[in-house]
Amino acid sequence: MNKLVLRLFLFPLFLSLVLSSTALLNAQNNEQLNQWGKAINNTDTQAIEKAYRSDALVLLTPESVIEGSASISAYWQDSNHKILDPQSLFHTVARENRGIEYELVTYSTSNGKSFTQLLIWQKTADHSKRQLEYTVRITGDYKAENEKDIEGRRLEWIKLCNEHNARNLVESLYSANTLYYNHKPLVKGGEDVIHEYGYMNNEKYSLSLHPLHIEYPSADTAIEIGQCKGSYGGKYILVWKKESDGIWRIMMDSNV
Repeated sequence: MNKLVLRLFLFPLFLSLVLSSTALLNAQNNEQLNQWGKAINNTDTQAIEKAYRSDALVLLTPESVIEGSASISAYWQDSNHKILDPQSLFHTVARENRGIEYELVTYSTSNGKSFTQLLIWQKTADHSKRQLEYTVRITGDYKAENEKDIEGRRLEWIKLCNEHNARNLVESLYSANTLYYNHKPLVKGGEDVIHEYGYMNNEKYSLSLHPLHIEYPSADTAIEIGQCKGSYGGKYILVWKKESDGIWRIMMDSNV
């Protein structure tokens, strides 16, 4: 059998395996989402806690962060929400060797509201646990009116990053109370992010950002998951917020 015939023979098998693997992953993700919603709906303390890492974070605002699975469970039980029809919008592996995955989810509640949820997952031996969670109420589809602004700000980020001045980058593009999460204690505030990004001051450092999926759930929020290329080749998350002066700035940055 020549190489061309062998490739033609193997390709359908390879494609079938990929599709089967994707379908299985989607089924597993949806089952985890449904279990999470069921646990909240039943106010099942242990089941809610089990859905989160013991050191998990739920971001409400930059100033309000719930830490730890027990506190998160109490928060959801006090919310008096019934979770309806949670579904995955986008899912990607961020760090396979560490079991880190990023996901965007949508769900509705019994009071008629809909939400977009950003998740960072940590895979374990038996199932995945939520490591970080940020939720935004959906008030419409704002892609058309905000896509060009976000693209422009991202290009500005790339430009400033490659000028090797971390202070200028953060002061120009990040909110004053910005958050940075990199699988360690949450970094809070622009000055601390400037310190974290000190390695960008190295003239040999270079980076570009390539979005894989962006959600625009409200007029002042865009949630971006993408691929870095250059000195760092991992995935990234940016949560953009339009502030009172009409300028989009980064409320949260993560590259776990």
